[in-house]
Amino acid sequence: MDAILYLRWSTKDQSQGDSFDRQTRLGNNRAVEHGWTITETLIDHGKSAYHGRNRSQGGQLYEIEERAKRGELRGKVLLVEAMDRLTRQKPLESISLIRDLTENGLTICETSSGRIYNTQAIDYNWTTLIVILAAAAEAYGSSHEKSKRVKSAWGRTQATGKTKGGEDDPRLCPSWIEVKKGKYQPIKDRAAIIQQIFEWCADGYGLREIANKANENRAKIKWPGAPWHIRNLNILLRGRRVLGEYTPQERDENGGRRDANVTIDLYPAVVTHELYNKAQHGLSSRKGTGGPRREFANVLSHLARCTYKPEGSNTPCGSTMTLRPQKKGPNQIACSSFVRASGCKCNANYRYDDILRGIVREVFSLVLPDEKPAKQNAIDVEAVKADSR
Repeated sequence: MDAILYLRWSTKDQSQGDSFDRQTRLGNNRAVEHGWTITETLIDHGKSAYHGRNRSQGGQLYEIEERAKRGELRGKVLLVEAMDRLTRQKPLESISLIRDLTENGLTICETSSGRIYNTQAIDYNWTTLIVILAAAAEAYGSSHEKSKRVKSAWGRTQATGKTKGGEDDPRLCPSWIEVKKGKYQPIKDRAAIIQQIFEWCADGYGLREIANKANENRAKIKWPGAPWHIRNLNILLRGRRVLGEYTPQERDENGGRRDANVTIDLYPAVVTHELYNKAQHGLSSRKGTGGPRREFANVLSHLARCTYKPEGSNTPCGSTMTLRPQKKGPNQIACSSFVRASGCKCNANYRYDDILRGIVREVFSLVLPDEKPAKQNAIDVEAVKADSR
């Protein structure tokens, strides 16, 4: 029988410990004991089972659940060190997960205890459910208490900016600030780029041009992380961390994040108030210059893709084509990556109506090759455009 070995740990630091070796060893031992063949090893590293992040899209357990729903795992075994490796959510949610997996034909083996859970084991021994429920309640309870302690400690850190030892906490640093000898200090070459960005903005440069210039300088100093594009550059320019201000965040009622109502002076400023205000004026003066917009659904957004290939590469960009309404003349579409200044250098624009008309004409030629006159095609194109508004 084929088996899948599932490994998980909550924090990335645990990957440096013995968690991987221990879980792998237990899984291999159980597979040998039962004569199973491990065909896959799936790892969720740094994924919290309490918050269900391993069950969210991008998690390996999410993929297991999806494959089980499609019937792809029927007759296979899922090897897991303990049930709390799968989930530490509320007990009923944990029971629901086990039920869904087993009802879709998957057998679960807890490698630390040797317990096996499948529909037959649960149907003929109802006490199995009590074991699962008790384990789930214990796992959820311990994680819930730990979460409250961590939240309380993090709240104190955010309020003071200090670690338990009284030093400045590096976890609160923006990417141009570091902690040296227990104190926040600017990283000189990064701070210089930040200051230059605000100067360009104050001098009237657009966000696209600023992003291109700043990314060139960023590459020169090998600044790690994602490059700047219009969206995150706009956030940087409107934020106040460059002035040394830090605003803690809190969870909202929908589970998202929002700024708290408290702001503290925490870091050394890398931009003066005078330069910051000039940059805000520069942003405001360019706001809304695109004129009025009318609602228009871009039906080509996922039909057309950018095929531009950077010099020295055989891989096309592949970004969707975004609509660019024009003050005068027909609407156009262009590469969304270029529009956001997030990497693509293709500045070509295509007339929206021409592309749409060509697609509709081609569809009609395939569906009604001898019955649809060309004149009628133009009428139907207009109907498609009207429906998309």
